[in-house]
Amino acid sequence: MLGLNLFGPMNNIKLSRKELFAYLAKIGYTEVEPCVSLIGAVHPAFFLPEELLELKPYADELGLKCACAHVNTGDLMQNLPKLVAFAKECGMEKIVLWAPSGLDDAGYQKKVDEYCAAAKALQEIGCELLLHNGWPDIAEKRGGKTAYEWVIDACNGLVGMQFDVGWCQFGKEDPKVIAARNIDKIRSVHLKDVRGTHENMDPDLSNVGLGTGEVDIEYFSAFAKEHGLPQLADQDRSDTTMEADLEAAAKLFA
Repeated sequence: MLGLNLFGPMNNIKLSRKELFAYLAKIGYTEVEPCVSLIGAVHPAFFLPEELLELKPYADELGLKCACAHVNTGDLMQNLPKLVAFAKECGMEKIVLWAPSGLDDAGYQKKVDEYCAAAKALQEIGCELLLHNGWPDIAEKRGGKTAYEWVIDACNGLVGMQFDVGWCQFGKEDPKVIAARNIDKIRSVHLKDVRGTHENMDPDLSNVGLGTGEVDIEYFSAFAKEHGLPQLADQDRSDTTMEADLEAAAKLFA
């Protein structure tokens, strides 16, 4: 079973949202992971909560699970009631936020405190909070580990990892090593393939179709299956067409 983060497809495939859902189900995807904004229309590839709520029944008809979302919350504490309401109304099992980077000690502690408060509020409705790594929080080090791991550890088990293997490699860490030492914290795996690292490649040009870059995607697909973790393709751009890459990935890694 292979899921798909919707940012790249919605940004690159010229279909309506309903048409995109139907297309993804037809080519073999079983789960979709939307990006949602609680602070208004920030990007065409982001849903407003009411837009996703309207489409959820159609996703169910197609057999597309939709129980995890990346969320732009704006001010997390100010909009925490909106986040909890969205998760409850849309039946979310997991809410994903982006991991921080480049902060001072006080800034990191503030983020940890906020994540812990949000995680506790979400737990009350049966929802889990995850942080998704980029490459900057992998390249940055704190306390002898990546900043990403430091933040997760500082949350003392309240917040899980949505581990993006491609951004990990792009940040010049071995994703196999990071995954092995954090298996108890990983709740979801993003299958992203990249070429190069942040030292020699523009991040906006690094993303390629699954199985065509430098990440051992077959290993991480097997890793996710072995540990009973959701695996979701995450591709922001294509050297050919997004459709061709998504269809190839569905055949290879479903």
